[in-house]
Amino acid sequence: MLSLVLALAARAVVACEEDCSSLLQARAPVAQYTVVEQQEIVWNIARGINYTLQFFSMVPTFGADGNYIALLHEFDPVLSKLGAEESQLYCSDASGLHKAQLRVYGREKGIPVSLIFQCDWPEELSEVENFEVFLENEEGKTLGKVAVNHNTPTAKHQSVACVRDVFMLDGVNETLAYKHLVEWLEFHLYHGMDHFFVYTFGTVDDVYEEILKPYLLAGAATRIHFKTRPDFHRLRHYWSMTDCLYRSKTPGFMQIQHTFVFEESAILRIILQVQTSGIALSVEETPLRMAKFRNHATWVMPTVDRDEYFRVTGPNELFGTPSVPKNYFHTVWDAIVRHEGKREEDVKSITFDLYRFELPSRDELTISSTMRQAETQAAPFSRGEGKKGWPKFVYNVKNANSVYVHWVHSSVHGTEDLHISPSLGVANHYRSPFDFDEHEFPANVSDTTLQTDVVALEEALAARFQRNPREFLKYLSHKHPAPDVPESNWFAATDRLPTSWKAALPEYIPVDWFGGAAGHNLLAENGIFDQLKRDDLQMFG
Repeated sequence: MLSLVLALAARAVVACEEDCSSLLQARAPVAQYTVVEQQEIVWNIARGINYTLQFFSMVPTFGADGNYIALLHEFDPVLSKLGAEESQLYCSDASGLHKAQLRVYGREKGIPVSLIFQCDWPEELSEVENFEVFLENEEGKTLGKVAVNHNTPTAKHQSVACVRDVFMLDGVNETLAYKHLVEWLEFHLYHGMDHFFVYTFGTVDDVYEEILKPYLLAGAATRIHFKTRPDFHRLRHYWSMTDCLYRSKTPGFMQIQHTFVFEESAILRIILQVQTSGIALSVEETPLRMAKFRNHATWVMPTVDRDEYFRVTGPNELFGTPSVPKNYFHTVWDAIVRHEGKREEDVKSITFDLYRFELPSRDELTISSTMRQAETQAAPFSRGEGKKGWPKFVYNVKNANSVYVHWVHSSVHGTEDLHISPSLGVANHYRSPFDFDEHEFPANVSDTTLQTDVVALEEALAARFQRNPREFLKYLSHKHPAPDVPESNWFAATDRLPTSWKAALPEYIPVDWFGGAAGHNLLAENGIFDQLKRDDLQMFG
């Protein structure tokens, strides 16, 4: 009897090794929710000079690509300059038996937004849900400790999207944040996106909770909630895109029980316990250890906004078919790599351009709009006519170390970006043209590509929310999130730019941390635009 049980169990595990995602998705009856709390450690970097390390998130990573804890910190030039190859900081466990020097990423040339400190960690602790990491200076003095939680619940997926928080600025587009969010989630699920990491900060209102709940309950999304809410949306964006990178790298810690009852015997009962850190099979309490999962995801879409929709424009070239597969997000990135004659392990990212579209009426799906500009947003920049729009991207989880809004900032040495032509794939960007001359670049081209999805998405929204989709969209369009700090106020606040930052301006301040013509002129005078084009915009030629 036991041999029969083991044979049946082995067969079930083999099938699950190939693809457990369907099992996990089917067994997700509760909302997936992780709370992150900012933690601080005081570091005496010189005699009488104390520096406060502020880690906005701590993410453990275990698997074939390494075993470490990522301590995530906002970019700071002072901290960035300390140490050459290493960070001059060490980490250890509570016993002090394990000790390692931290590696640091995010201070390479280009536009830095975060510093990532990687602390090597024993693989045998991969199944521990909570543990403490102690930090020491180079003299061996303990600076303090941070608490690390290893319980983000999700399975292995092919494609994952990071979803930033909702906010409202003065522009028309941002007042539609809730409407755009629900449409965007539904569109990407319809076209094969496997999972979302949705980020929230501080107090979340009832409308936001109403939108997120069905996706969380269905297992389609994992919510990462920061108790701390930076008062400027770009900082929250930087936090979420960096956290999402490292949360996508590790299988987290998850327990879901699935019960099989075989009719041959009333007492023959197999319990399959699935963990993203491994699979344990027990038959009458006899455990069998199985191979571990790898990364949460293969490809991650980190910064595509709620008004941006990637679509395939060259199905013949990518799939060998005249029509685009319905679930293209599940296969398109690998298809692009093959089309370009590359290997997945040699690619860090795939970047694509965007077409700017007019916005439709409030009760219509965003993709109902059919009028766009003739050229992509990146085209004016490549002609030297100023910043009109940069690309968006997906990255290969294995090869990315840190990211910016428009490209991978730090990656595994020797890996490359594939910048695809709009003839293969492009994003529709539905946005009012308030930041450029609409008469110089009018929306005068008819593009009906995504209109074919309108009926299907309306039906999907009706089924998920049990409401008339048009009435629901109009309702959401009049529900606004809390207003964000105006950009002009944020840029003007001198206390937001420490003296050390101002002194380091030509080398360190990112281009989009300054708004308006005055900020751009300041950067131009210091040669920042030229440096950015050399370091990061080679894709434009």
